Amino acid sequence: MRKIRILFFTALSVFLLSSCVKAAKDLVDDIELRTQCVERLAEYTTESGDKTCSQIRSEIDAILRDCGEFLSQEEKDDLNFAKDNCTDN
Repeated sequence: MRKIRILFFTALSVFLLSSCVKAAKDLVDDIELRTQCVERLAEYTTESGDKTCSQIRSEIDAILRDCGEFLSQEEKDDLNFAKDNCTDN
């Protein structure tokens, strides 16, 4: 009976720890993805003046595709406005 109890608590502990580790890993992955999106948006904001409209549109499409879940509607609207009104000088 004692061995069964020890085995049960060991299995329960492993299950709980693996759940906590997965949750922590998911959180770290989410933070990393958000950080990458912030960096991409900052790069677009500071470096878009040196790019052609085709490059800008492509970059905006990639940001919207990869980071859309982290952007506010206002940020999405601003990016779409910039994409739609881009002109090469």
